[in-house]
Amino acid sequence: MLVRDYLLANIVLADANHSGVLSNTLVSDVLEAREVENCMVVSVAKHKTAWKHGPAKIILMKPLYTWLKLFVHHVVPQKCGEHNHGYAFVTATGGVITSSMINKALQAIWRKAELGDRITCTLVRRRQCQQFMKKYVAILAI
Repeated sequence: MLVRDYLLANIVLADANHSGVLSNTLVSDVLEAREVENCMVVSVAKHKTAWKHGPAKIILMKPLYTWLKLFVHHVVPQKCGEHNHGYAFVTATGGVITSSMINKALQAIWRKAELGDRITCTLVRRRQCQQFMKKYVAILAI
């Protein structure tokens, strides 16, 4: 599903989430997002480390959130019918998508963009953390 993969790629690039958080995002999580400082914050309570860290946050600019909301309102119900267990991201046949399937979907998008196929959620997250740390160290040095 090209639209799903496009949305996932944009979300990963914008917020560097774990693939497990994305695979466990529910339609209700998307629809109950809160506006904070001109962004939409989607809280995902069902993920691997929720018991320790609480809900994971997906922070989206409003245009991307609008596209995601349209996706869960119109595409997900068509793909799933009554088989969906409430998940926002599903397979092409409406099944539950796993975190490894999310990485494979992202790699397919990168391949189509001729960026190779080794880019994963983890790699994007590590790169963003490195950039943040460089800025943080530079600020501390002042």
